[in-house]
Amino acid sequence: MHPDVADVTYRAARAFEDMGCHVEEPKLALDPPYDTYGALMTADAFNRYRTLYEFSGDRLLGYSTFSSSTARR
Repeated sequence: MHPDVADVTYRAARAFEDMGCHVEEPKLALDPPYDTYGALMTADAFNRYRTLYEFSGDRLLGYSTFSSSTARR
């Protein structure tokens, strides 16, 4: 998280506390989504960019190339 976002969020939470609200920090851990959704994401990317990959693969951005080559396997 960007430090500015963390700072603004913290100050907003303190402002709500000052107004009488109950504020608590959640114990939330977000795992990388690729293990769960990776196959769907790469298959979708390959489906979208298949023609471009086949004819102009050297001109695609790295993510598109990675997704297309991964989905082909």
